[in-house]
Amino acid sequence: MTRQVKPPAHVSQHAYEAAQVLLQALRARGKQAENIDEAIQKGYLTDLDWCRALQEYRELYGVVSITYADPVAAQESRSRAKRKGAA
Repeated sequence: MTRQVKPPAHVSQHAYEAAQVLLQALRARGKQAENIDEAIQKGYLTDLDWCRALQEYRELYGVVSITYADPVAAQESRSRAKRKGAA
């Protein structure tokens, strides 16, 4: 059973968990970063890696997502949400 840790007051639970999963994966590969910004700055992650992880956790938590500028990404997100709802 995983222990649920409360994020800092200014961070949502889904964003906190997405960041922790990414940072743990980096540590497992021998990369060290204190936060997502540092991991991106060091080249361990891309902005796209972070955005994808964040979107995945938004969907897991049922967080209403921001409007996409990319209509293809918006459609993919809606399709995933429908599939999850049908499951």
